[in-house]
Amino acid sequence: METAAETAALRQVALFGPLDGTALETLARHLRRHTYAPGEMLFREGEPCAGVFVLTAGTVRIYKMSPGGRELTLHREQAPATIAEVPLVDGGPYPASVQAVSPAETARMRTRGAAGAHFCPSSTTVRSPATRAT
Repeated sequence: METAAETAALRQVALFGPLDGTALETLARHLRRHTYAPGEMLFREGEPCAGVFVLTAGTVRIYKMSPGGRELTLHREQAPATIAEVPLVDGGPYPASVQAVSPAETARMRTRGAAGAHFCPSSTTVRSPATRAT
């Protein structure tokens, strides 16, 4: 996708929507598009976080495995939405698994830049609307 399309995708999700155009364009340059077939995994619980996902089309299932090996569905997410926000903030692994339920399209933002710098913990630009300065 070109930057204008990526910026429009970011604007549709609650996490990024409140940001100004310049901040959205900067973030949009770090997005990489990927498509998933139904049943395909975006990532598995416990894997190192490779980035936050902006779900731009389709539906995914977020689930955890019980100690007995049963899949426990936590939520179904429909586009537009963000997935894997927790590791974006804490730098930890993915806390749950995510699987496409329908044909799905994402734009993934890596959690680390080319120089290895973590995007969010030190950022004063990306904040939730509740903590945004007025």
